[in-house]
Amino acid sequence: MPTAGFSTLYRRVADLFGEEALNEEISQSLGETTPLARLFQERGLQNGERILRQAQKFLATLTTRRAKLLERVTGGADWEDMEEIRERLGEYADECSDSLQEMGETFVALLENQRTELEEKHQATLGHTEQWLRFERWIDEKLERVQELSEEIIEQFDEEAATISQA
Repeated sequence: MPTAGFSTLYRRVADLFGEEALNEEISQSLGETTPLARLFQERGLQNGERILRQAQKFLATLTTRRAKLLERVTGGADWEDMEEIRERLGEYADECSDSLQEMGETFVALLENQRTELEEKHQATLGHTEQWLRFERWIDEKLERVQELSEEIIEQFDEEAATISQA
């Protein structure tokens, strides 16, 4: 179940790549490039949700690891034991954060590659029309927002992981 912070991020992914992201007004503006925008949108939605699910899996695993470590020292835990637990959890959280960072970078790279593919395949037939230029601006805006969103996902993960690790 998503925490409040991740629920907000899920909504932001949906706003960025969901059905409403290509509403009628935008579709009319993009004209012949709308099907290309839909392809871009679908990949964005899938990857954005995949990163969020992975972040939540990491948090669940971190919570489980904390519980297992605490079970080992229940009743006889001293300050050193607790510090070791926090250290181990912190190391795992750092590894997860690094993994999410890589996933975010891969997400952006995939979308940039998709943009290049679309340009190579379709720009010759569609030319440098006003619709094509709008399509390029639309993609540029999405890429910028994806980079921001990736950073926010990592920040949210780090914040929640720190809370779990220190509890």
